[in-house]
Amino acid sequence: MACGRPSPPSALGPPGPDAGVAADPVVAEVDLDVLRWSQVDERLRALAGQPEAEVRALALAASDVLVVREMKVVGGARAATETAAQAADRFVASVWNGSRGCAVSDDEIRLAYLQNLARYKHPPGWTVWQAQTRCCGDGASCPHDQIAACLAEEHTALTALADALRADFRAWPVGPAAGATLVTLATSPLRDHHLPAFERGVADLQARGHRRIELVRYSFWQRGVAGFPDSAFRHADPAVERAASRARIGEVIGPLRGEAMEFVAVVAARQPLALGLPKNPTSGVADDGALRAQLELRAELCAKAAVDERQAYRERLLGGARLVWREAALRGRIGDRAIERIVAVSRKGR
Repeated sequence: MACGRPSPPSALGPPGPDAGVAADPVVAEVDLDVLRWSQVDERLRALAGQPEAEVRALALAASDVLVVREMKVVGGARAATETAAQAADRFVASVWNGSRGCAVSDDEIRLAYLQNLARYKHPPGWTVWQAQTRCCGDGASCPHDQIAACLAEEHTALTALADALRADFRAWPVGPAAGATLVTLATSPLRDHHLPAFERGVADLQARGHRRIELVRYSFWQRGVAGFPDSAFRHADPAVERAASRARIGEVIGPLRGEAMEFVAVVAARQPLALGLPKNPTSGVADDGALRAQLELRAELCAKAAVDERQAYRERLLGGARLVWREAALRGRIGDRAIERIVAVSRKGR
């Protein structure tokens, strides 16, 4: 019954290979189940650009097969519209998630507070998107005339970029947030339109041959603030610092001349001076800032613990499974180095 009835011979001759199977071959045997290339490819596309993406995609896809099987053990089921990856992620997220809380001690919160002290005690700071012309990797080793000629050559391009951004941004007014003292990058009014427009503008210049113009995104802190050693905080080019300290959120700065560079920038976020919280944020002191810090850190620690638990669960499943990779099916789809690594790890685990 499982094999079905034999099909009558076709008048057109024997059937050709199944094009669907050929395009989506089995790339691994996972216990009694199989892993197909499409499942690995889904993970690979999601991890594109990340470190060790190919090895991680292979391991994740193999564990997806096992997680979906385990769902059935506890009465769960994969939805008809879900891929194995989506079902596996949904299942592990429902079992291990930060919203359920976790066992975090006061000592752990104190340690996290000390490790993240710059979040609560720091000089004024800014986050900028900056298009800059780098004419020399080290200004001291390049002739002054060479740097000056390079900056002059790219000045017109940066001026055009600044003018185009100002015209575009006028159609997308920021409103009261432009003068706000505290604006985080996550809540910045520039996030959805202004910053993508800035990135597109720089990419367009590069595509038109202005290879010495680069886009940098970074945060820096004001130097020379009493009580804060400069060595403990990142600083920017003095010209950038001066301009950013006077700018409103969403204001296009430049072109301005810095140290061996010319730049156009926009301030996307800012933080005011912060003098810190009580040394023990779990001491019970009725301080709103300390209580907020405690809740934030507890939530972050619980979220990290949940991620670690999900990873450990997948690793336990893989460690107890029979996993055989079909190297021939992976060749040409995954880099040889990634294949060698994942196969070596699998053999070691047997």
